[in-house]
Amino acid sequence: MSKSNAIVVSFETPVMVAGKEVSQISARQPIMRDIKIAAESYNASEQPVAFEMLLVANLLGISERECEELPPAVYNQIRAVVQPFLG
Repeated sequence: MSKSNAIVVSFETPVMVAGKEVSQISARQPIMRDIKIAAESYNASEQPVAFEMLLVANLLGISERECEELPPAVYNQIRAVVQPFLG
């Protein structure tokens, strides 16, 4: 992923992501394949949270389980940055 395609989210206080303490995390911009993968696992209209979490996890390069372990405030901060790319 080139630096220009990375979405970087910085945290005031370091947080645990995928077992590592980080002060920022990079997500790549989504492509249609990411949406397809999430759609094959979850119906977006019936399970919007699960659909979105899988999509965000893929963009961060972490597992769905690791995404589930993020504190809500951290997830919402990441979500706010990624959301504009989702339409």
